[in-house]
Amino acid sequence: MRYFSCLAFFIALINLSCSSSQIIPGTNLMPQPLPIPYFKPLSAKVSGGGVVTPKVIKEMKSLGYTTIINLQHPAEDGVREEVEAAKKEGIEYYSIPMGGLDFTINDALAANQIIAESAGDVLLHCKSGGRVSALWGLCQGLSQNLSPDDAANVARTQGCHEIPESMIQRVWVLLDDHLND
Repeated sequence: MRYFSCLAFFIALINLSCSSSQIIPGTNLMPQPLPIPYFKPLSAKVSGGGVVTPKVIKEMKSLGYTTIINLQHPAEDGVREEVEAAKKEGIEYYSIPMGGLDFTINDALAANQIIAESAGDVLLHCKSGGRVSALWGLCQGLSQNLSPDDAANVARTQGCHEIPESMIQRVWVLLDDHLND
């Protein structure tokens, strides 16, 4: 009888904890979704996607985001407004401007350092999510000690947006060169 009482108590405890809809900040397994094009959680701390607006930035802090890494060039549409909105909302803002084929190993090293030092969730974004996919593959290659083939596969399959094979090849070449230096 005692066994059944303990079992009933344990089941009730599980039901209570599973039915709770309240999310305790800092306990999410993945970053909270944002209403941006091609949004995708990339890791437990990093999300990626396309253009972010000042309206979205206003909500980011309450969702656990503390950092934005923008891969767009400063002259691209909306970047100036994004910088101003991030500053106004107290969100750390970093610019690592890159094009489709001009990203470098140093860009990935910088992004990895920013991510590691961020106190909360990080949004890594560009205009469409394509540059994010390429840089994320390279970032993962460096931080997870992946082979060039595996890093290229991350860029191909785990990014925000499908990217041209030329960008995937650049991930492979950059990581291969880095590993063979």
